[in-house]
Amino acid sequence: MDNSTSTNTQDGSFDSVNAVVFPIFAALSIFIIYIPMNDFFRKRNFAMCSMITAVTLMNFYCLVNAAIWHNDDFNTWWTGEGLCDIEVNTRYMMSVALATSMACFTKNLADVFNPDSYSFVQTTSMKRRKLAIDILFCWGVPVLQIALHYVASTGRYDISPVWGCADNFDSSWPFVVFYLLPFPVFSLLSGYYAVLMLIGLLKHRSNISSTLASSGSGMSTRYFLKLAIIACSLLVIWLPGQAYWISRQWPVDFHSYNWDSIHDPVGWGPIVFDHNSENPFLQYNGWTSVVLSFVIFVYFGFNGDAVDKYRKWLVNCGLGKVFPSLKGPRQRRRQGSTTRSSLSSHFDLVSKAMHYFDNSRKNSCVPSSLEPASAQSRKGSQAPFEISLAQVNSNKNTATPD
Repeated sequence: MDNSTSTNTQDGSFDSVNAVVFPIFAALSIFIIYIPMNDFFRKRNFAMCSMITAVTLMNFYCLVNAAIWHNDDFNTWWTGEGLCDIEVNTRYMMSVALATSMACFTKNLADVFNPDSYSFVQTTSMKRRKLAIDILFCWGVPVLQIALHYVASTGRYDISPVWGCADNFDSSWPFVVFYLLPFPVFSLLSGYYAVLMLIGLLKHRSNISSTLASSGSGMSTRYFLKLAIIACSLLVIWLPGQAYWISRQWPVDFHSYNWDSIHDPVGWGPIVFDHNSENPFLQYNGWTSVVLSFVIFVYFGFNGDAVDKYRKWLVNCGLGKVFPSLKGPRQRRRQGSTTRSSLSSHFDLVSKAMHYFDNSRKNSCVPSSLEPASAQSRKGSQAPFEISLAQVNSNKNTATPD
């Protein structure tokens, strides 16, 4: 039995070019995120793994929905039973999981400079406790939202071109408290922890290596700076988008909650088909997660391990016979590529940051003629301790050079 309703009045708001281009980039975003995901999983970075999982699932939904509802013709549309029932109970929550994971990610970076958050020796119980905290931080609110979805919903679901399945939330306090407010709360937390992280970087710029070593994080300076840069880059994209989205989603007709009214069986069952005229911006809503995937790939898809994997895949595909250099050592192949390296160095933000911290460390090591000799001797005796501390930590924890 057809249980759908629609208003078959088309207009010019449907973007046919976006309907073709968007699923292509959504598919690419799912493919390219594998290497960064594998890297973070190997290094036990749960917050980034959660973030990538949420982004990948969002992009998967975007790919499937854009392929199914790729036009504005209701006569050819599938009503989405089963698929949309799953999506509306998880899709919105993945956006929240992305926000919570980003806050957890920046928090862990800021905690490196907090002596109360890390210890030099990480016991098994301490690692388990931190993992439990990260799991609760990243997935506590999304799981709660899944449990409360029926409470705040006014209908089964809507279907729009390209975007596909969409929720129907009631404009009352359960929606505002449990579904809308987590976005600004965790977005502001991300910004707050990012500021703490930047303050810590500036404060410890002359001894960043020893600070990372004493934190027990096992991160090299270059790897930490790469994480810090990607955190700031993601926030630059995420925060303005969230501010705009919240301004559009904030209920104008806010009213009191009434269970009997919003769960009336007569109004609950129908599946509603919407044209883009209802919400023209909705067809572009999935680009945010696609862009985030490409940003993550740009920073972590071209390191040494990633390049080795690409070369191995190409050799396995038989291209090693066409390009024998793929079988050679990567270091040898990079010799003579000074022009390309010089060009890429202009865009290597991590190397520029490393150069800044190296200069700060060198300047801090120059003894001042105005200092008493005892002060200089104390600073001199402190350097071997910092070096030995870094060496001990590098032996205890696997270094992360990239």
